[in-house]
Amino acid sequence: MNLEKLRKLKLRLVAEDDLEQIWDYFSTHLDRDPEFMKLGRVMPAEDHAIPDLVATVAAMALRNEGEEIDEPTLSRVLQRNVAKENFIHGVAILKAHMIRFFYFEDLDVGMLVVHLASGEFSVARLTGRRVPIQ
Repeated sequence: MNLEKLRKLKLRLVAEDDLEQIWDYFSTHLDRDPEFMKLGRVMPAEDHAIPDLVATVAAMALRNEGEEIDEPTLSRVLQRNVAKENFIHGVAILKAHMIRFFYFEDLDVGMLVVHLASGEFSVARLTGRRVPIQ
């Protein structure tokens, strides 16, 4: 598989401000591509901190929509790691809402989409920071 589209997504993520356009590019050119979806390896949620970051940001988006969420806990997490490209993408459920996400580990930046009950969606940028364990 040609990974040029993934590299273009990475550039768009750091250079553009329109999150919906960036997500649309991912969804149209990568997320729906069966070859791309086979890349990398499935990784358990507990193997990485990304699901915790996704849960926290998705909960904030749902709270902004008026939902009550005490402890943001994802279920049915399925994520793939394309290690050669420092890329993780996946899906999960938070209080009956589907969450889709991707994250570039080398940039500590990614995105998520929360599918809302109204049929609309909320888009957010993810930014992580590695903190050394003392």
